[in-house]
Amino acid sequence: MLREIDHVRQVPNDYFRRLFTDKGFDLYIWYNPDRTFHGFQFCYELAQREKALTWTEDEGFSHHGVDTGEEDPRVNRSPMLVQDGDFDPAAVSACLRAIDQNLPDVIRDFVRNKIESYPRKS
Repeated sequence: MLREIDHVRQVPNDYFRRLFTDKGFDLYIWYNPDRTFHGFQFCYELAQREKALTWTEDEGFSHHGVDTGEEDPRVNRSPMLVQDGDFDPAAVSACLRAIDQNLPDVIRDFVRNKIESYPRKS
């Protein structure tokens, strides 16, 4: 089950952020100054080839792989988002539903509704 991390670092002049995490998953939520949702990023398959589904009110959806940059254990590199092509919104939605019971209702509903509204290919 996703659990909120207390004391998430806030960046001055950036969106207020919250982080919920579980083994294999991270969910970031970004808020506008008026505390309405600006967007979210759901990171999954953290133990395999990590992927990130992002939605923001400015850009809409994007889906990426995550290159951790950690090929050498002696070097700490920052992760980067890389092209990853299409994804299965139904599978991601089912994955999230399996772990989102501890989320506040408003966050759970917001993220679920956005993922379920992902444009389907015909």
